[in-house]
Amino acid sequence: MIFVFCLFFKVFYSCISALMAVRFLGEKLNTLSKIGCVLTVFGSIVIIIHAPKDSEIHSLLDFSYKIKTQGTKQIFLFQ
Repeated sequence: MIFVFCLFFKVFYSCISALMAVRFLGEKLNTLSKIGCVLTVFGSIVIIIHAPKDSEIHSLLDFSYKIKTQGTKQIFLFQ
């Protein structure tokens, strides 16, 4: 679940930055920029919907173990 929230904010950061540039800096978004923002939103929604379910974290030790072993699952798959 933590991964989903981090992904959500990381993906929408570029769209939020573009919209704030239009609002506060007076920049113009061309058609390709608008299409890019829309595709970013739809793509991130698809990724969030199909994200794997994480186990519950009940203590700080569980959280630290999960952070330390986050990428090891991918490494062991290719050995």
